[in-house]
Amino acid sequence: MSEPSIGTQQDATISMDASDAQAPRAAGTVNDRTYVIVTYALYLSAPLFLITPLIALIIGYVQRSKAGPIHASHYHFQIRSFWISTLMGLGLLLATIIGTMLMVIGIGFLISGAAYLAMLVLAIWYYVRMIVGLVRAINHEPITNPRSWMV
Repeated sequence: MSEPSIGTQQDATISMDASDAQAPRAAGTVNDRTYVIVTYALYLSAPLFLITPLIALIIGYVQRSKAGPIHASHYHFQIRSFWISTLMGLGLLLATIIGTMLMVIGIGFLISGAAYLAMLVLAIWYYVRMIVGLVRAINHEPITNPRSWMV
């Protein structure tokens, strides 16, 4: 019966585990990109599931400070797009309600028609921004000006 000597297999396993310890995640890793792509998918699924943009908004606010500059630009772009489209949509919904009440005197048709047309333009604007942002995220490109109203 011999005693285990220094450098046995067990010692090698322990030293390998210590050297394989994960370093802290650097900003701009694949996980950041995955979160960005998932949030774009959540925003794009808004007509099917009305709760998904809110989930994406929460993820965006949580991940924005942790992300690298490329992915932070996407989060800023998404959050800004959400709030602009939500506030504009609520304003247009109010205009539609007012237009419906004013249909009695005839001007309501004009107001409601303009509001519906503006809602269509807003929806197109929203989806173009989300699709362009998704393509840029897939290609590892930042949003050049996330504060812009344009793409």
